[in-house]
Amino acid sequence: MKQRLRTSTWLLLSIALSASAAGDLYDVPKVTTVQNRLYHLHNEVTLQGSYLPLDPYSKYIGAGLSYTTHFSSFTSWEVFNANYVFAIPGSLKANLNTLGRPASDPRAGEDYSDRFFTMQYYASSNLKFTPLYIKNLLFNSSIVYSMISFVGGGGVAGFQRDDKVEARIRPFINVGIIIHYMLSPKTLLKFDFRDQIFTASDTKNNMSLTLGFALNFGGGASAEEQTIDDEF
Repeated sequence: MKQRLRTSTWLLLSIALSASAAGDLYDVPKVTTVQNRLYHLHNEVTLQGSYLPLDPYSKYIGAGLSYTTHFSSFTSWEVFNANYVFAIPGSLKANLNTLGRPASDPRAGEDYSDRFFTMQYYASSNLKFTPLYIKNLLFNSSIVYSMISFVGGGGVAGFQRDDKVEARIRPFINVGIIIHYMLSPKTLLKFDFRDQIFTASDTKNNMSLTLGFALNFGGGASAEEQTIDDEF
């Protein structure tokens, strides 16, 4: 009887120890994938080039400068975004000027240079909201940090008539999206896509496609270290 009792006791202990060992085997530590931003922006100065393709008479190539101050990781103010543009006449405009005015027009034989207004510059001020911060794996060899911002605001554009007789300024509202790629804590590459909606009925809407190189002053890498290894 005593032998059976000892055997039963050892059997129960063995089962209990086995269950405990099995529990320890599957109690792996939990890893949190959410982490704080590694880079923070403060004062951002951007040198940029742009292309505006939607005008039916002229395409534009621009060069400009912008300055943005960041209130937090999510909100910022693009204080100014100023661009000077160069017009490339489209085929429609060239054909109209080649054909000239019809014989019934009092100015027959002349071109339409008094009707075309060509953009000279545009400038705006905007608010930015940056809810998305992304870590990308590039060619399975390096990590690139990026941010996606939504931008909106207003500005003005200056136009000059082709015969240089008249100039005009037209207000517009612009909305768009900006993708930032952090090259280092102090430098970043920007892809900027914006729709320019002119409030005047005599001016067609346009879109700017912009590539920019920016310098970050006063910000940089976060003081907080990552809690997990990037190679995990």
